[in-house]
Amino acid sequence: MHAQEEHIVDGKVYLLKSAVKGDLELLWNEMDGRFHYFLKKNNKITELRNSKIDGYYRNEYKRVLEEQTADVNLSTKRVNLTLLSLHNFVAEYNTKKDPTFFSEKKTAPLQLWIGTYGGTTNSIFTDNITNESQPVVGLELEVIDTIKLKRHTLVLDIRNTFKGNEHKYSSTQFGLSYRMKFIKTVKFDMFLNTKFVTFAFFEKEIYDYDENTPVKKVSGRNYATPLTFGIGVDYKIGKGYLTFGYHDFASLMMESNDENALDFSLGYKFQI
Repeated sequence: MHAQEEHIVDGKVYLLKSAVKGDLELLWNEMDGRFHYFLKKNNKITELRNSKIDGYYRNEYKRVLEEQTADVNLSTKRVNLTLLSLHNFVAEYNTKKDPTFFSEKKTAPLQLWIGTYGGTTNSIFTDNITNESQPVVGLELEVIDTIKLKRHTLVLDIRNTFKGNEHKYSSTQFGLSYRMKFIKTVKFDMFLNTKFVTFAFFEKEIYDYDENTPVKKVSGRNYATPLTFGIGVDYKIGKGYLTFGYHDFASLMMESNDENALDFSLGYKFQI
């Protein structure tokens, strides 16, 4: 599945992997940040394309699939230009041509990434009167379907905010976020992070001048659907990614203290 061989297509040399072998062979690789797919039949290799002209996709790959499989009854209506969908279509064709052919039906390959980070925040969704910065550390678990939904991920984030010298507020927050990678290349990703569920334990000190004791410690827990937004960058270093985040700069559901968000982090993540 992962062996690569040189193939000549329209006079160009490509280093390709074989996903399905048989009467019809499916070849592929990732180049220039995009997946490229090819069909090989009778020693002729054809690239599968899906050009976009005037806002509409031309679906040329479906016409190629229909031509290459015209000798059997197969519909291309539900075939997408993804490794998973093409794999199952080509395997089905080969099975119809040769009853002894066997290839396991592929399911979407999920990857799990773990990352740690540290940074600073001015906690704009609390009553941080002096706009003091506080240290933050966190742990992230990111799940991604690398074939069909490679631009979309779900993230479980565990984030600890420490008390400041003047703003005596601390919290441990569990958050669930959705990320949309609007820029994705081999080395560099940029994404919008939308946090839609949080559960937090917090503790703070408040001043109560109506009581004999001016300082009170208050603790509790909070469940929210904050719909906060952030921006992040992943840059590939070694087998993992250096990560930079600008977190929770706006919310659709929570009121801020009218300060500009200064919530930044730097970290590293790797696949497990």
